[in-house]
Order: sequence, then structure tokens, then C-alpha cells
Amino acid sequence: MKKLVLMVLVLALFTLAGRSVSACSCGDVKGPIVFKDNAPAPDSEAVKKWRLEQTDFAFFIGSVVKIEKVKVKSAGSDDRVPMKRVTVRVEKYWLGVKTPEIVIYTGVGGGDCGVPYVKGKQYFFGASRGHASGLLETDICSPSAVTDKTTNDFNEVFGSVTEFP
Repeated sequence: MKKLVLMVLVLALFTLAGRSVSACSCGDVKGPIVFKDNAPAPDSEAVKKWRLEQTDFAFFIGSVVKIEKVKVKSAGSDDRVPMKRVTVRVEKYWLGVKTPEIVIYTGVGGGDCGVPYVKGKQYFFGASRGHASGLLETDICSPSAVTDKTTNDFNEVFGSVTEFP
């Protein structure tokens, strides 16, 4: 009987000790995105108003100036998690940028969805404010390549891109 109890306890220990780890993945959008009840897309004035009021996102093109590994307070606890603090020289922007240099945060890699930015390289940045941290954050689910399609799509939604001198 003691052996059976011991085996059950050991089995339970191994079962509970093994944490499940999930790799970072991004959802696919399949098919066209349809407005609810086939409502028309917002007019340009509504988009301009939203653009001026919106502060939770930043969409811009820029070059990475500096990358630092830092620890940032984790959501819902006092723990600090490793992240990369990326300083970017903004070249063009659509939304959420007020200065020619901006700092964004991303994971360090290894399953945390961090973007492997390279100093000196140009990227498209789609950053959102972290709910707990309030910092602008990016992840691998956002597009990062600067392409004519991305630029044209954002010009269509947000108006012409604004350039920093």
C-alpha cells in the first residue's frame, strides 16, 4: 500500500512540475473583413478625428538607433521581466508620434514574441500601449517590413504619411 501511495505521489509531482509552454504565434485573418451590418467605412473626417484623439497606438517608419536589454515591471505583479528597449529615429509616421525619436519595447526572443530588431536597419513599426505598463510595445505579429503595400494601405486609412525633417 505504501508503494502505491508513493508511486501516486511521484506521478502527481511529475505531472504538476511540468509546466506547459506555448510558443508565440499569430492568428491568421482569413477572408475579407466585413463591417457589422454592412455599415459603410467611416468618412475621412471621422478618421482624422479618431487619428487626432487616438493615443494607444503608434504607426511609423524609422531606423533603429539603439537597443538595450532592460527589465520592465510585469502585469499584475512586482516581478520584472526582461525586454528590449529600442530607440528609433522616426522618418515617417501616421499615428501616435510626437517627436523625431521614439522608444518602443519588445521581448528579448526565445518564445516571448519579441522582434529581432537590428541596429541601423529601417522598419515599419506598429506599436500599442501595454495594458499594465503603458509603454509602446511591438511583437512579431505586427508587420515590420517597409513595403509599398503597407505604406499605401496606411495612407488610405490614415491619410498621407507625415515626414520628420
